[in-house]
Amino acid sequence: MHFCIYLSLLAAALGAAAAQTEAAVAPCVPRGGHTLLAIGQDLQSIAGYAVTFGAPAVVSAYTAIDTLAGLDSPVDYGGGVQHASALLEAYPGAAILLAVYASGTLGNVTSGKRDKRIDELGNWVLRARVSVYLRFGYEFDNPENKYEPQAYIDAFQYLVKRLRKLAIPNIAFVWHSWGFAPAGGRDVEEWYPGDEFVDWVGLSVFQQLLTGETEHMELVATLAKAHSKVLMICEAAPFGGLNPKPSALASDASDGGDTSDGGDTSALTAAAALAPSSPLPPASLESSGTGKDTWRGWFVPLTQFVSRYDVRLLAYIDCDWSAQSMWAGQGWGDTRLETEPMHARLWRNRVVNRAHFKVGPEERGCEVGTSTGMAPVPDGVPIPQPSGAAMSGGGGGALHARPTAKGARHTRDAKAVWITLACVAAVGLLALGVAKRSLLGLGAKPGASGEALLVEEAPSAAH
Repeated sequence: MHFCIYLSLLAAALGAAAAQTEAAVAPCVPRGGHTLLAIGQDLQSIAGYAVTFGAPAVVSAYTAIDTLAGLDSPVDYGGGVQHASALLEAYPGAAILLAVYASGTLGNVTSGKRDKRIDELGNWVLRARVSVYLRFGYEFDNPENKYEPQAYIDAFQYLVKRLRKLAIPNIAFVWHSWGFAPAGGRDVEEWYPGDEFVDWVGLSVFQQLLTGETEHMELVATLAKAHSKVLMICEAAPFGGLNPKPSALASDASDGGDTSDGGDTSALTAAAALAPSSPLPPASLESSGTGKDTWRGWFVPLTQFVSRYDVRLLAYIDCDWSAQSMWAGQGWGDTRLETEPMHARLWRNRVVNRAHFKVGPEERGCEVGTSTGMAPVPDGVPIPQPSGAAMSGGGGGALHARPTAKGARHTRDAKAVWITLACVAAVGLLALGVAKRSLLGLGAKPGASGEALLVEEAPSAAH
């Protein structure tokens, strides 16, 4: 009798564990004190980073709601190749931080003219199966984007409602401020779509940490806390590039306007359509702080901000801005960590290898109900596959040296089958052992209860 109860409890526990695994497909929200690390912002740059530091937990990609260019096929408008499906293939299991450009087309969204694109976007996310953090109309308060608050709110809510109708489990919606003074001197909260439409609050971090002008960063962080939303840094890089100044680092012990007319915007310049909106350059490079040692002047304040405001996702842009035609001549410099030895060593020791930034299935670092793992495969629906050349220029081999997402899925499925068989075998052996003991008269002592038997045999089980 007690054995039957035991088996029932064991079966219930296994079933509950399986159900929890199946249900935990919402994008990972790291537990407090942990931060997901994302790398962007183009295919080649991410590959260069991965060769030195390993595959990141999250990779950044960009597209536009008018065309969805850069999702299933590669596109390069001067800021590096965008190809989200190739990222899925190159980094199996990595989450996607997906920016969706919408300047000039908010009216088309709310009028229903972009319904087909929204549905295509949702189906891509569903087929991708990995966690997708979607930042629609990113940097909404940047003057360059000309998003009028109410039109932006209406479009954001419309898109979220339509995508939620598709019952996509692996998507989270990010409200992304640029972290500087909002357009028109407005309050940043004038663009807020409402708690029911926002999962994460995000901001950009560029030269603010070099100049000390962090007021608006802190304002956004405080707003996230007030609305009980998790905070992420969606884009981050030291404006002006990496400046090691080795002499200063001899000892590093301290490391601790809306266009809602609904008109056709397909003729938007390609550069604007996929570019991350750039902060307005300071009056002079001297005032931007680019002459400072960037580890102590930018990276240390960055990690301090992450800790102080409990930032749960940090996206670093690891690229040579000056070599990309979209950014050349604007003073962005080269922020590739792998090319500068001092920063590479410090980044590896103080970020990559730091427990704070280790979040994944092995570390069990996600809150209950969320996961870095793969969502269930929809019946009869393949994952997005790259089409055309994945990259321009060299470096393609580094991408395709890794197993494909399809192969990784088969590996995971095979593991699941073996785990299930092992559980069944263990239960069978346990049942056989108990039956044998009963037949040979080696069960409980006369008058002893089943509970007493378990207690008495517990010490021998350890041997």
